Amino acid sequence: MRSLHIYRTLGAGASTFIKRSTPIPLKLSQLVVIPQRRLQSDDAKTGRPPAGGFVAVETTRTTANASMVDLAGKLFLEPMRFPLGAEIECHLGDGKWVVGTIVAHYYRQQEWPENQRVPYQVQVKESGATIYVPFDTDDCVRTTLRFPLNSAVECFLGEQLGWATGKVVKHYHCEPKWEPTEWAPYQIKLDEGQRQLPDGGGALIFAPLDKDSCVRAASNWPF
Repeated sequence: MRSLHIYRTLGAGASTFIKRSTPIPLKLSQLVVIPQRRLQSDDAKTGRPPAGGFVAVETTRTTANASMVDLAGKLFLEPMRFPLGAEIECHLGDGKWVVGTIVAHYYRQQEWPENQRVPYQVQVKESGATIYVPFDTDDCVRTTLRFPLNSAVECFLGEQLGWATGKVVKHYHCEPKWEPTEWAPYQIKLDEGQRQLPDGGGALIFAPLDKDSCVRAASNWPF
């Protein structure tokens, strides 16, 4: 099976195929730099997050190593679910969620032991404050992508090929040669038997934007 890739938008969101991938750069330098401030002073003094929530932190960024442990003392055995630059929702406790952007993996506050980390540092969209995520679980942090895995979708492949149906097989797709901040929201497997496609379907592609002009929920209209 050969892989095709949606790599850039044309005009009002049209996309096209190329033989090799062209990454979509998401540079951390484009994020707003703001003064650090504490959101919850009592919990910030202890260096620990409130139950199910977060505290503001000072900026320190690093990469993973084999000795790092989380706030419960457990090793980081699984890779981070969300890449740098991803927009996510964070739970602040009491059912309140805020939207933010991931700006660091394996974050550590200065007063913590050298090997103690949390999975993410996040810049909150509304306030600009930076907070940390204590655990990489859905009750702490969740995706803002519109389509879950295995969702039936339609992808716009340009004026010539039009829309094609497929299924979401991966979130935050990254090609082997891409940098950590270069990723696409979805990898999609096109359905077989689509006559307008050169190979009839079945190829793996990626969608560069999570917008209806690029990828939308599947309808029942025939091809």
